[in-house]
Amino acid sequence: MARKSSAWTQLQRQREQRVKVSAARERANQQAIRQILRDREQAQRRADRADAADRRREQQEAQEAGAAAAKAMRAEADARVAELETILASALPAPPQLSFAMLKRSASVPSFDPGSLAHPVPLPRWEDFEPPPPGGLVTLVGGRARHVRAQEAARAAFEREVAAREEAEAARALRLRRERAAYDQMAAAAAAEVRDHNAEVGELERSFAARDPDAVERFFEEVLGLSEYPDGFSRDYQVAYRPEPSELVIQYRLPAGDVVPQIRDFRYIKTRGEIDEITRPAREVKELYATVVHQMALRSMWECFAVPAGRDVVDTVVFNGIVEGTNRATGHAEELHLVSVSASRTTFSGLVLDQLDPAECLRHLKAVVSPHPYDLVAVEPVIEFEKAKYRFAEPVDALAGIDSRPDLLKMDWYRFENLIRQLFEAMGMEVRVTQSSRDEGIDAVAYNKADIVHRAEILIQAKRYSKCVPANDVRALAGSVEEKRATAGILVTTAWVGPESKAFAARNNRLRVIEGGELKHRPAERS
Repeated sequence: MARKSSAWTQLQRQREQRVKVSAARERANQQAIRQILRDREQAQRRADRADAADRRREQQEAQEAGAAAAKAMRAEADARVAELETILASALPAPPQLSFAMLKRSASVPSFDPGSLAHPVPLPRWEDFEPPPPGGLVTLVGGRARHVRAQEAARAAFEREVAAREEAEAARALRLRRERAAYDQMAAAAAAEVRDHNAEVGELERSFAARDPDAVERFFEEVLGLSEYPDGFSRDYQVAYRPEPSELVIQYRLPAGDVVPQIRDFRYIKTRGEIDEITRPAREVKELYATVVHQMALRSMWECFAVPAGRDVVDTVVFNGIVEGTNRATGHAEELHLVSVSASRTTFSGLVLDQLDPAECLRHLKAVVSPHPYDLVAVEPVIEFEKAKYRFAEPVDALAGIDSRPDLLKMDWYRFENLIRQLFEAMGMEVRVTQSSRDEGIDAVAYNKADIVHRAEILIQAKRYSKCVPANDVRALAGSVEEKRATAGILVTTAWVGPESKAFAARNNRLRVIEGGELKHRPAERS
């Protein structure tokens, strides 16, 4: 009984042991599974943290890139504004440098380079063809005869090489002569071109000194062509020169209003990841455009006055700034004047351009300036460019029967005043010449025939002068127009009026000046 009990006990122990081992194995498996799960969770958390960091880094990089782009766009807009605000000041440190000597050229033809043709074809050497002499024993077995034959063959080959070399050398020499002749022809053509150009410049300089309008205009077109403006500015301009008043008239096409950046600021919005545009206030845009117009006028005048060659030729510069626009009165597209200013050399030289305010300066010069240039509100120019461009071979009187002499200055006062009368009559007006003792400075009165109701009255003052008409005469005419309540006043002269008078007449919409050039042109038009 004791043995049975012992066997059973042993069996039970073994069973318990197996259960324990199985339980331990299960626990180990569970523990391994939990560890795997923990490891997986940790790896996932690490991956999530890495993804979040990457996303944060990418988001940060995108924000930095957006902020940098906005900053760059803002800097570009600010730089553009700075360009526009310093159009005048930026040019002052480097006045235009142009002289007739600078317009001349020098021949810059490179030396003749024959290259490999400079070297003769090398002569063949007999040593390279001559067979080696036979050895001592070779002569005993017929080697001498073979050596003689080898020498003959070598000599023939050498002579063929010499003949080929002579042929090649002749070809080289011929090609060298041809290339040298072509070079000499090219050099001679270049030298002739330079001589012709320099002769043309010399003739231009002589004509310039003689105040030939074409020469003066060509020179100052070159001067204005040296000027560099920001992108978007036109390089379209014309120049006219009038010798009698030593006056240079510039007509310059101004840039359109869109030359001013419409966006003032750029801001990056993080929440949306977008760049917002902050529009420049309309008032700021208009003020900036106005200063561009003002600066261009002063800068162009300064450039023409600053050239040393023009000191004895140009005493007055007129600047007309124009744009393409719509005439509000007619609805037609035409060239509108936004600024017109005239100044003498003496007046302009008294300006300190790097210290002044352009708008105030133009007011000081009595310029005619648009009050709203951005809105294309036009003004009447001091002088119309087309009138400044009139060219005449000689003065003519196209109104037959008055006087056939070509010089208006030689007419007596009576005939001259009647010429003016017939001129305005040819324009469709009714004209009455005043009595010399009671004219109060008025030589004739014109009435518009077409205006039956209002009978517009125009006072005409004729000045048969050979020099500039005094400014007081123009102001006196304005006073007469005001005193007599006339519709308008026209001053007609065989000479010209000064910058102050032009500006005064341009500001007074009831005054008109017809100078010598236009006076001669009008009869010729109607002959």
